[in-house]
This record gives sequence, C-alpha cells and structure tokens, in this order.
Amino acid sequence: MLPDEVGFVGLGLGLIGVVALFRADRSVFMGTLLLFLTCVAYSINYDIHDIDSYFLLAYVTLVVWAGIGACVLIAWMRNTFRWSQAVVSTVIVGFGLVPLAYHYTRVDESKDYLVEDYTMNMFSSLKPQAVVLSYQWDYWVSASYYYQLVRGMRPDLVVIDKELLRRSWYLLELEQRFPWLMQQSAPEVEAFRKELYKFEHELPYDPNIIQARFVDMIRSFIDKNMSIRPVYVTNEIEPEFTGALQRVPEGLALRLASDTLFHSSKPPEFTYRPFGREGRLEGMVPHLYGQALILRGIYYYNRGKDLGEARRSWKLALRYDPSSEQGRRLLGQFGGP
Repeated sequence: MLPDEVGFVGLGLGLIGVVALFRADRSVFMGTLLLFLTCVAYSINYDIHDIDSYFLLAYVTLVVWAGIGACVLIAWMRNTFRWSQAVVSTVIVGFGLVPLAYHYTRVDESKDYLVEDYTMNMFSSLKPQAVVLSYQWDYWVSASYYYQLVRGMRPDLVVIDKELLRRSWYLLELEQRFPWLMQQSAPEVEAFRKELYKFEHELPYDPNIIQARFVDMIRSFIDKNMSIRPVYVTNEIEPEFTGALQRVPEGLALRLASDTLFHSSKPPEFTYRPFGREGRLEGMVPHLYGQALILRGIYYYNRGKDLGEARRSWKLALRYDPSSEQGRRLLGQFGGP
C-alpha cells in the first residue's frame, strides 16, 4: 500500500480522518483501526501473486477515514476562509479528480475480456455432459461459477478444481452440486476424507498416504465417468492422475481416451480480444491459447496423420503467442517461417 497506489490525496485525507476520529469517538476509531490492522497483518503473510484483493478491507477502511477527513477539511475551510459550500465542494471534488485522472489509465479494465473469452472458449471446447478437471482457477474455473450458476450457461458441465479437492469444504460443495459424482466414488472419497481430516485438524498424518488417497479419488472420478460422459483435463494436470489414458487435444482441453486410436478434431476457432496491458494474467492467457494449439499440432505430427494440419496449428499458436519459442522451433524444424 504505497502512496503511489492509494494516491497522495486519499492518504492525506485518511490521516486527517484518523486523527479526527480518535478525538471524536474512540470506540469507532478502535473498531476501524482493528479492521485495518488485522487485514494487513493477515494478508502480508499470504504469499500469492494475486494478493491485492486480500487488502480490500484495508482499502475500504482507508476510504472511510478519507471520507471523515474530507468532512473535517470542508468544515475547516468554511470556518477559516469563509468559503461558501459550493466553493468548498468544488475544491474537494477537484482533489478527488486528481488521483482519478492520474490512475485511470493504469486501472481501467473496461475492455479486459481475457477471462470472459477464455471461459467461453473453454465451454465451447467441451462436449455436452462433460466432466473436466483443471486448476486454471484464475483463467476460467472461478469464472465458470458465475457463468454456470448466475448466467445459467452450460449447466451440463461438471467443473472440478483439482487443487480445491484438497479441502473438505470443497468436497461438501461437490456433494451438493453433483451428488451422483460423489456417490459413484464414495469409497475413494471417504478414504481420502479420513486422511484429510487429520491434516486439517493438525493430527499426525502420513503425507504419502494422503497423496495416494488423493490420486485414487481423482482417478475414480475419471474412471467411473469415462464410459458415460466425456472426461477432460487441462494441460497442467499431472500424468499421475490420468495414467496410461490418451490425452486428445480438443480446443483448450484434452479429452481422455482409453484406446490408442487417433482422434481427429476440428481446428479450434477462438474468440480472443487482446488486452494491451502487461501482467501475469495478461501474459499467461495468450500462452494458454498457444500451448493448446501446439499440443494439437504435436498430436497430429506424432500420429503421422497430417503434417499440414500440424503446421497450421503451430502457425496459429504463434498468432496468439508470438513469443512462443516452442512454436517457432517446431515450425523451423519443418521448413516453416
């Protein structure tokens, strides 16, 4: 929370508000101070890349303090300079417009469709009634909650976040949303839940056993559904969970197949609206598109089915992710540009 991030004006008004609140109402002062300090103390120990949102309560508290500070400043200017209410209000509004104008370009995300497009493209990649395992939380799994539960889109899909399966609350959520899924794999789920209980309650546990139960549960989700539903994973899902099953590229996902036959797929047509800002998500989304197309090309090439189709996939991958060294290398090996 550097001054450059919250704005000098807002920080200054916040400091005025804190002092005024301390003098006027100690109980409210202590309440807001506790909200601010506990939020900061908790969040600074959480080492993740998207940490900003964890400071939201602290930001809200700063806004409350700044609002109180603005009121104090208005009263002071009216009493000191005998300014009218209109003049004072104009000055205060002007102060607010300074950080707005300074930060607007950097924080404007009105044209950021990266997650929306990626989620829609993922939905289009999955056949009806599909089960999909992923932990691309930031890129589409979290958004799928909104589009499925609020917008009512693709309610037929079973989206499972592989990493959230490590928490008992998520198992309860899956039991509510997809009871048939959990009932089919009840023995494996309960075996894992037993070990998970030890971990979550700080009881002695064997990490090898809990991991083995975890793998067994996920493999059960896959094995017990493949005969009745299409089952997919995304590329980051480790091979230990899919074993000898074949991974067939279909759009942004990999469909699992128990045979060794070649499965063709239509060239994917993605809706993609680039967002011209640098950042982790902004850089990773085009990479994910490119990687999906590279995998499709490799699949066609390794099967010796259609080198031309493989090259087309690799060329398209570079359109989404021009920085892909793998895409350039593959095209270079086959005389491509």
